[in-house]
Amino acid sequence: MENGNRILVRALVILFLLLPGSGCKNVLEDSAKTSTDEALFFEAKQLMNSGDWTGAITQFERMSAAYLASRDVAPHYASAYAGRCGLSYLGFVESLGSIGTTKLFRFLMNTYPGSAATHVADCETAETILLTSVADPNLRTVDENLLVAFTAFTKLGTILNTYADTDDDGSPDGGFDACNVGSLADADARQVGTGLAIALSALQAAAAETTIGSGETATLTSGCADLAVLAPSFDFCSVTDPASLTADQVKGIRSVIQENEWVGIGSCNNTLDNCLCP
Repeated sequence: MENGNRILVRALVILFLLLPGSGCKNVLEDSAKTSTDEALFFEAKQLMNSGDWTGAITQFERMSAAYLASRDVAPHYASAYAGRCGLSYLGFVESLGSIGTTKLFRFLMNTYPGSAATHVADCETAETILLTSVADPNLRTVDENLLVAFTAFTKLGTILNTYADTDDDGSPDGGFDACNVGSLADADARQVGTGLAIALSALQAAAAETTIGSGETATLTSGCADLAVLAPSFDFCSVTDPASLTADQVKGIRSVIQENEWVGIGSCNNTLDNCLCP
């Protein structure tokens, strides 16, 4: 009788495990389903929709390397880092449309108050993800190019706010000197320069399909042309790799940051030719 009870209990356990929706087998299946790349991607997008950038990044970084690097996923992954950096895509488009006569760098500096080095790092990561996904702007879609440009602009804004407007009053700090490494380290100046070059190339590639950023493209192009005439060795506007910039090109970046003629924050408050760093 005792053996019969044991057999009955064992049979019931086996039956329970085989029933749909019950037992370890289905628990394991459900767990596997929620840890697939597709499930993680869905969860990451849900977290992004709620503004939980860190949570989304965690989900992205649980995905397989190949899936994460795919062209469909990489822009979302980059957007999570860009969001944590401070970029609000629609908000940025709206703000850019009402920039008026404000110089681009001053506008960007004021768009990201309260920025810190951590925000800058997140923007750099987002930018790297996007450029690794599709390096050639002519091979990107218009949406990809706009995301690249806005991420680069956000990187610019966070750097300038962090170091040039520490009190968030909308104007360059009195002691800020763009030519001085004590005010802006070379590494950050290089990121400003490559940010401008990356944004400009992306906007130029997208120009045939959208007018977003067209005014900024024209002004950046004119400012770069002026710099190339005034100080040819300072021209940095086509360099997208920070390590490839020469010492003179870094001086050119610093000069453009401080001028008040084309795109600068106006800490020099003069034309570009009168604001060239020595």
